[in-house]
Order: sequence, then structure tokens, then C-alpha cells
Amino acid sequence: MIYLMIDDDQGGPFTQEELGALWEAGEIPGDAWFWYRGMPSWLPVSKFVPPSAGALLTPQASIQMVTSDEVPGFKSHEAVGIVGAEHAAGVGLISELYAAVTDAVGGRSDRIQAIMNSARHAVTAELQEQAALCGADAVIGISFGYTQFSGQSKSMLLVSASGTAVTLLFEPPGFEG
Repeated sequence: MIYLMIDDDQGGPFTQEELGALWEAGEIPGDAWFWYRGMPSWLPVSKFVPPSAGALLTPQASIQMVTSDEVPGFKSHEAVGIVGAEHAAGVGLISELYAAVTDAVGGRSDRIQAIMNSARHAVTAELQEQAALCGADAVIGISFGYTQFSGQSKSMLLVSASGTAVTLLFEPPGFEG
């Protein structure tokens, strides 16, 4: 998304297609300024080089992940869609026996907790990947679910997560043109 500064009035965010239409219509004067995420400061439109398609994709590591309905310090711009992920992990007989002993005598099952933690990280990474692929900046309202399936001498832990992928409004730096 690209922002414009025309006669001290900030506009945007605009897509490249929207800017192209405005330019063709003669609505962007030659003394206007532009900024898009990743630029350190505003530049005159005479130096405009469209960001590459890859530069507009949000890197997976920078996707904000929150269980609340908003990312602190940002306003959601647009809901992109719902993202979800599941991870099934085998618990194993030894882990189950150890968990049964710790249940009986008290304490924590470090092995079961490690499996749950690993599964939670796996679904979180998958949510981030899905959000990045659809052009989102964040996933809000994340909800986790944990279920255990047992039977026929097998036990599985299923961890699922879902949330809403959104784009965020980024505030351009102060204009000093």
C-alpha cells in the first residue's frame, strides 16, 4: 500500500493500480510525495519506483499474532480471511505411562508439555504462513483448541488454531518535504 502527500494533505493507502489510475487521470501533481512500508522517508513522485511484488508481500516473521481483536498500536484496515491450522502428534506409550505416574503422585509431565508446546508452535507457524500468502500483516482473535484421541493402544494429541487474517494501517513517517 502506498501513501501520497499532495499539498500537505496525506492520502492513502492506495494500491499500485489505484495510483496508476490517478496518475492517468492527472490527479497526482508532479510535486507530490510518496511513501510505502519499508521506506525510511517520503520521496518526490519524480523518484517513484514501484515496489516489487515480493517487497509488498509481508515476510512471515513479521506477521503479528494476537489473541485479542486488535494489534496494539495499529488499526486493522481490512479482513483478508479466516486462517486455520491443525497439528496431530503421537504421544507414545512411555509418555502416557509417565503422565499417568505424575497424575497419581502429582507433578508436571515435561514430555507431554513439550509435545503440546511443539504442536502449538507448529500451528502458529502455519497460521503465519497462511497469512503471509494472502497478503495479511497480522492474525487477530487467535483461538487454540486441544483434543486427545485414544484407542487401540495409540494416543494422539490434536492442537488446532484459527484466527482472522487482516491488513494493518501503517503510519508513514512525519512529512518533511
